Formats: sequence, C-alpha cells, structure tokens
Amino acid sequence: MADSYRYLPDTQRLEACLAAAFNTNGKGGPKVLKRELSPYSTTFPCEIVTCRLPDNKTTDIFCKYSGDVDYTGFGHRGGPAYELSVYREVLRPIGVSAPVCYGGEVDPKSGQAWLALEYLPDALGVGKLHRSGAMVAAAEWIGRFHRLTQTGTVGRTGWMKAYTRQYYMGWIRRTLKSSSSLPRKLRIFRLSYRPRVPPARPRRAGRAAAPAPAANESRASAWCRAGPPATGTPPGRAAPAA
Repeated sequence: MADSYRYLPDTQRLEACLAAAFNTNGKGGPKVLKRELSPYSTTFPCEIVTCRLPDNKTTDIFCKYSGDVDYTGFGHRGGPAYELSVYREVLRPIGVSAPVCYGGEVDPKSGQAWLALEYLPDALGVGKLHRSGAMVAAAEWIGRFHRLTQTGTVGRTGWMKAYTRQYYMGWIRRTLKSSSSLPRKLRIFRLSYRPRVPPARPRRAGRAAAPAPAANESRASAWCRAGPPATGTPPGRAAPAA
C-alpha cells in the first residue's frame, strides 16, 4: 500500500481538481486538511481526503485514481474513467441510492482519470456485511438498476459492460487451466466438473413464463434485467461497484 503514494497527486494539484469538481462559483475551493490512504484500496489507489469547504464546513471525500494501472481483470474492471461515466450518465439520471459523485476528470491525452465521491465511513461490501436482509437489499438494488436502465430512463448504455455467457465461461476455462498444475488431490473438482445448463423448471398454472435469455446472455444477467421478485424489504443505502 505504501507504493500507492507515488500515484497520488500533490496537494496543490488535488486542491485545484477539487475546486473544479465542487464548482464553488469563485468562492474558493476546498482546503485539504488531511490525506490518508484508504484501507480498502485494491487495484486502483484510493485515499480519504479531509477538506474544509468555503462555507467553513469540514467533510471527508473518497478519491480514486487510475494511477497508471492498466489492468482490466479479463474485462471485469473498468477503472476510474469508466466509473466516473457510470456515476454521471447512469446513476445520477435514474436516481438510485448511491454515494454522491462530486466530480472527476479524464485526461484526454494520457487517459488517466480520478473521481471524488462522498465518503461513507461505515460502508462495507455486501459480502462482508453479515446482517439479515443485506443480500436481499443488494439484489433489489441490482434489479431496480437493470429495470431503470432498460426502460429508457437514461440514454444509450451500449458502452456499459455486459456480463454475458461468454464472460462467465471465460472464468471457468481459466480456472480449469490454472488447476491443471495443482497436486492431484486438489484437482478433484476439475475431474468431476462438467458444464451443463440447468433444466428448465415446470411452469405453474396461471403464472406467466419469464422471457428466455438471449443466446449471448447469462441466466444471471437475464434475471437481473427482469428484476428480482418483491420481498417487502425496505430500501437501504447501497453503493454500486464499478
């Protein structure tokens, strides 16, 4: 994590970027009081910046940088530039719950990007939140997201990543290839694994059939596109992962 510091802008440059992001109408930009690397930095360097705003209020901002990292995770990761586009062009128009995106920038020459988000100090990934109903609430958020992006609420979304059948099969193939070098006793799952399509469930009387997934679309993606069933779980604060 210590190596991440070399990818961060100096404080003067950061204050200039934040001033443009907050658009304070000539009242002066945020003054950086403290900078701390985020303990949850993974692929891209992130930091928590404590600022004093022109109205003399203090706030914490979550800043994320591309930092010369050129890794897409076989198409899984989009990077800060992609994430900034999702916040601006998708999440903001459809109005789902998400951290506030104060702004960001993509350098047209280098492609390097950064974005500033509302910092949520108590937020955890749903996989780490061992609370009853957390996974259901996340599924509801995903279902609403897919429904709203399919009903013309936002503009063209063809630039967004689509997790198709080919995408998921790629992970399976790479896993099987990597496992070939494991000791024999650890390769049991490889020898017993056989990809198969689960049988279709019989349709109950009086229930409309769900639309079949497209040839290049996974069942999971089709389910998310249609939206999850209603559960009565109250909406909660959810943050997307780009």
